[in-house]
Amino acid sequence: MLQSGFQNLKDFPRPFWLGLFVKVTRFTQEKLLAAQEYAASAGLPIPRNVLAPRNKGFVSAVNNMRSFVPAIYDLHVHIKRHLMNELPETNSGMAQWCRDMFVSKLVAGTFGDKDRQDICRPKKSSFVKIGLSCLLIYGSIKIFEWFSGLPSWEELTICVSFLAIVMILTQILIVFYQSEHSTCPRYPPHENQ
Repeated sequence: MLQSGFQNLKDFPRPFWLGLFVKVTRFTQEKLLAAQEYAASAGLPIPRNVLAPRNKGFVSAVNNMRSFVPAIYDLHVHIKRHLMNELPETNSGMAQWCRDMFVSKLVAGTFGDKDRQDICRPKKSSFVKIGLSCLLIYGSIKIFEWFSGLPSWEELTICVSFLAIVMILTQILIVFYQSEHSTCPRYPPHENQ
C-alpha cells in the first residue's frame, strides 16, 4: 500500500514536497533508554536528548521515488540538498547513509561543509511589500490632507479604519502572491530519467 502511494506521486500534476521524519515516535524517557541501548549495541554514539533514527520508511521512499524525484533535503535546522543519484543503491547502504547523517549531527554538532542552497523564498514578495508600504504611506498622507477640515477624533477614526482595512488586504495579497506565484530554481534533471 505504501509503495503504491509513493508511485502515485510520480504523475502528480504539481511540484511537491514530502516530509519524512526518521524519528517518528514520541520522545519518552523509556524510549530514550531503549535508543541508548540500541546505540551502544550498534556502536553508535549514545544520544542524550534524541532518539535513534528509524529508517525503514526512508529506505522505502528512496526505493520507490528514486526514478522521478531528483533530490532530497536533509533538514535539521540547516537544509542540505542531496541528489538521488548520489545516494546508495542498496537498502543497507541507504539505511547506513541515514544513520551517518544522524551520527554526524549528533557527534560533531555541525552540518558538514555548510553549502547554502536557495530554498525558494521569492524575492518578488519583498518588492511587493515595499511597494505596498510606500503606497500605504502615500495614501495615508493624502487622506489626512483630504479630511483636514474634520475634528481630530473623526479624522483619526476614519484613517485608522482605512489603514486597518488596507493592511488586512495587503496581507491577504502577500500570502496569495507567495503561495501561488513563487517558483523554485530549476535543477538539472535526474540522470536516470
